[in-house]
Parts: sequence; C-alpha cells; structure tokens
Amino acid sequence: IPIMLTQNWDTRHTGDSEMISLLAGTNLTDYENHLTQLLNYPDRPINKIGSLWCVNSALDCYLSFISYISRKDWEGYQAVVLKVLTDRNPDLDLEPEKRYAAALYGKSWQFSEDFRRGLAQSLVLISIYGEHSSAYPQLNHTQYIDQIVEQVLYNADKALWHSLGDVLPLLAEASPKKFIRAVESSLSSKEKHIMGMFTESGDFFTSSSTHHQLLWALEALAWDARYFKRSVTALCVLSQLDPGGRVSNRPFNSLISIFRLWMPQTEVSSDVRFKVLEEISTAYPVLGWDLLISLMPKSHDTGSYNYRYKWRELSCPLEVEVTGSEWFENI
Repeated sequence: IPIMLTQNWDTRHTGDSEMISLLAGTNLTDYENHLTQLLNYPDRPINKIGSLWCVNSALDCYLSFISYISRKDWEGYQAVVLKVLTDRNPDLDLEPEKRYAAALYGKSWQFSEDFRRGLAQSLVLISIYGEHSSAYPQLNHTQYIDQIVEQVLYNADKALWHSLGDVLPLLAEASPKKFIRAVESSLSSKEKHIMGMFTESGDFFTSSSTHHQLLWALEALAWDARYFKRSVTALCVLSQLDPGGRVSNRPFNSLISIFRLWMPQTEVSSDVRFKVLEEISTAYPVLGWDLLISLMPKSHDTGSYNYRYKWRELSCPLEVEVTGSEWFENI
C-alpha cells in the first residue's frame, strides 16, 4: 500500500524514507525486506532501479488494490502529502543568481523529485478511480482530494508557489476546481504571491523559472470546457502582470496558442472561443487588441501542442481539426 500511494521513493533521500516508514507503520528495513521478496515474482508490481523503488504500473496498482486501503491509510497519505508538498525549496534561501549552483552551497531538498511527483500523480489517480474505495475520511474520493489540494494551496506564499512548480500541473488535474480558485485568489490579492513563480535564476548563459509549470496547468484547464473561460482569464491577468524575462514561455504566448485559428488548443467550439475573445477585448482592451492581431493569418506560421491532462479524458482528440471553410469563417 505505501509504495502504491507514493509510486516512487529514493533511498538516498532521508525524507522519502521517513515518509515511507510512516505510511508502512514499521521501520524501513522491515518494509524493504518485504518488497524485496516481491521482486522475485515474474509479474511483480514493483521494481528497484539503483536506489529508486517504483511501481511498474501506477494505474494497474490502483485498479487492483485501492479497495484494500483502510481509513488509516488514507489519513496517513493525506498527512504525508501535506508534509511533503508544503515543504519549501531550500534553494530559495539563496539569491536568484546563485540558485543554479544550490548543491555547491549545500542546499538540497530532503524529498526527491520522484517522490513528490509520485504523491501528486496519486492525487490524480484517486480523483478519477477513487470510487472503488469506501474508507475515506470524507464523504467520497472527490471531497477527499479537493480537501487535500485546497490545504496545499491555501494562502500559499511566494516560496510555496515557487516550490510547487514541479507538481503544479498534476495538482490542477487532481482538483481543477480548487486549483483555479487558488490561482484566482492569489491574483486578486494585494500581495499576488503567485507572481513569485516568474522570478528567474541562472547564470550568464542560462535562465530558468517555475512559471512555465503554472502556464502548463492553466493550458490543461483551457482544454476543459468547464474551466476554459476561467483559465484564459487567469492567463490574461498574468499577461498584464508578467515582468518579462529571458525564458520564452510567457502567458501571452499561451493565449495565442489556445486561440490559434487553424490549430486551437481547446475542446470548446469556435462560437465559445470568439465569445470569450470578445469579453477579453472588452475587459482588457490593449491585451485583447494585441491578441487579435497575433491571431491574424500570416504567410508562414507555426504552432505547437499545449499541455494536456495526463489521466483525465476529454471529449476531443489530441488534434483538433479545422476545415478550410471554418478557418475562413473564423478570419
């Protein structure tokens, strides 16, 4: 059960080992010995590669064993998720220009990236397939996941938004409603802590930030008709607040990609897209005009696929086909 809930853990990270021991309710040595016995089976559900323990198929594990998870297991998993995902990245103790060399300054996370992403991906799987368990502390699996995501994002400061970058798209997929509400709340607040994700770090040759993960999360919600308008509105606000930088992923580019006439990155109809475009032009005149100009046909143009949900199914295929007549009508 513990490795199913976490999906991965690296024995080189003390934080991973402590959380696994907590979930297992026993010392780590005993639990590893138990898992080692499973490695001898030909159809084993787990594997070990170097120091990394992992499941072979997260989906198969959940479909096969989720009904065996007890209320105590769910409560332990919730506590571990909140402990791990609200942990601040120690790199932030350094100046932005020094963060690329954080390891040289002795700054390293107590939890591995694999462990964090495994916990976040489990949130998604539980939100989709959790109906096969009836032992949740809350009424059902949807309320259980909504509560966890809300607790992770509640009153998040700049450091936490920045630290959540590696799992933000998965949190958005796990609970779209709570995620978009947290984004809107931060953007409407006086402090606007979410803009801390746009802080760039690096040296003379390279630059990086975590805001592209936020853009991916909003791009994923834009595919979903239920959250299309709210996600593009958030991207409009981010575009106006965008401080700019060396990283090419910008909120305005996401808007262009979503509304691109010949290659839209959303499942909503053209009528809905143009209605929202009209509302954007009214609410944000300068931004709306720039967006409309950017969408006009060019002699040569390129487009790329936006981030999509990894597990949730949408009603549209990967490629949204636009016929020649539809394209001319949209122009």
